[in-house]
Amino acid sequence: MFNEKTENIIKTYLGILILFLLMAAVFDIAQKKGAYIKEELPLKETLQDKIETTKNGAENKIDETDETKKEETPTSSKKQMELPSISTVFTPPPQIEKIIQPPMPAVSKDIVSFEKINKSTRESLVNILCTTESSGSFSPISGSGIIINEKGVILTNAHIAQYFLLRDYIKKDFVTCSIRMGSPSYPLYKAEPLYISEEWIINNYQNITQQNYSENGESDYAFLLITETTNNENELPNKFPRVDYDVEENTLEVGSNVLLGGYPAGFLGGITIQKDLNIATTIGQIKKLYTFSERTLDFISLGGSVLAQKGSSGGAVMNNQNKLIGLIVTTTDSKLTQERDLGAITLAHINRNLQKEIGLDIKTFLSFNLVETSKSFNKVKAPVLKKLLITALEK
Repeated sequence: MFNEKTENIIKTYLGILILFLLMAAVFDIAQKKGAYIKEELPLKETLQDKIETTKNGAENKIDETDETKKEETPTSSKKQMELPSISTVFTPPPQIEKIIQPPMPAVSKDIVSFEKINKSTRESLVNILCTTESSGSFSPISGSGIIINEKGVILTNAHIAQYFLLRDYIKKDFVTCSIRMGSPSYPLYKAEPLYISEEWIINNYQNITQQNYSENGESDYAFLLITETTNNENELPNKFPRVDYDVEENTLEVGSNVLLGGYPAGFLGGITIQKDLNIATTIGQIKKLYTFSERTLDFISLGGSVLAQKGSSGGAVMNNQNKLIGLIVTTTDSKLTQERDLGAITLAHINRNLQKEIGLDIKTFLSFNLVETSKSFNKVKAPVLKKLLITALEK
């Protein structure tokens, strides 16, 4: 029908057409995958292993008899928790996705000097010290927090704030929690829970009697409201020092420098913690970004630093625009802090989780009457959460 030359030309054009269609199909598939570049990690390289310890600060469990303790004995996890899968929270395959670029191009903003960031952060950091009237099922704890609202709202971890729920456990004022500021820290204020993540308590209440356990930090946040001074002769300030916060994901970038701040106490004895506990701040870097689900930036890996020790939980991760972008929650275990990996949940994660639990984002939540919000939480939610904790304590 066609001569040989014509057939060769037709074959050539058909080949080009097929190649073009294949390239279009590949491009279409890539587009549908979205903006995330993902790398699946085997279980041994996921958050479950990276967060194998101590509840970075959870609870710096204070040893009242060991004032001169100079080194930290490595601890192992007593209770393993399932790692969320990349698709649902409750049914792994045991993998978690590592996100190696943010979902949107970072927005260009004015950079603030770390000298100014350091100053405002240190002014807004608090140490939360909870002690018991007598020894019992749990030990005194020391953790960190950061003021994010001029009316005295402290953002900290749920694993610290849970002790506020046990104030009258066994007897009235059995647990006393004070808000301390400065360096060395000094007791200035008392606080009440404004909101403690219900999800975290439900998933972790059984760990309250554990000295050390594994946890990945998901939903580990709480809000406290400063309500009075420790000295009845002093009045509360009209405005508290505070830091701004950023709940956007497009400002989170691997390699970005950040300022880390808190009250680390892992190498201190109980008496030193109570009388001579100082703020520590340092410049760190975002090493990796992780997700608890499939398409969100939830967890920051920050590498080793002086903050990678007990007592730093609830501490601040500040970006170079002087905005709080992360809340310290965990650290891996090693004798040297430089060999550890400090972890923080993002403000974006906290904002999403709060919306999921109560239907409000952080900004809206803090716009209401805070005293009434605290009273409502302590009347309606707190008794239920307290009952869970007591169930674990009385096993």
